[in-house]
Amino acid sequence: MPSNVVDLRLPASPREAAMVAPEDPAKAGVRVLRRGRQQGADRSMSLHVSKLRGISNQVRNLLKRQGVTYTHQLLEAAGRPERRRALAAKSGIEEATLLRLTCRADLARIKGIGAIFADMLELIGVDRVSSLAGQDPVALYKSLHELNAAERFARRAPTQDEVADWIAQARALPRFVDPDS
Repeated sequence: MPSNVVDLRLPASPREAAMVAPEDPAKAGVRVLRRGRQQGADRSMSLHVSKLRGISNQVRNLLKRQGVTYTHQLLEAAGRPERRRALAAKSGIEEATLLRLTCRADLARIKGIGAIFADMLELIGVDRVSSLAGQDPVALYKSLHELNAAERFARRAPTQDEVADWIAQARALPRFVDPDS
């Protein structure tokens, strides 16, 4: 196997995984997923676009017709303003809708940011990885804590360690969403 290919072995089913010893993956009926060097968007935290908050079935179907079914594909197809304009023209989806969904897909790459924390971040103006990367951890923690205390979005606000981890992840990730130009 070439050095640039990652070999991820997954049991074909949970039942098979329990029945077969891990040292013999061939008997477990494994599926081998290969991913070469990543060209374009980071696929490590890619979700189906239907998981993005605010996406309608109509928009999801229009994206699907353009070959966009996962968030890494959306980031690739609509992360840059010129690509977003082209996708809007081909699909019939408004550019503003594409930008909003692309920003949500961008934040979804951060481990630990679920739908509610993403909503809270959006409300305070942190809507993409690049804006998260530029935040001060203590100030962002305080803002999120105050917002949750006032509006009760979640049972608990994110901890200071969680916020610091999100920012560290954001600083390490490549940028895929450019502001409008």
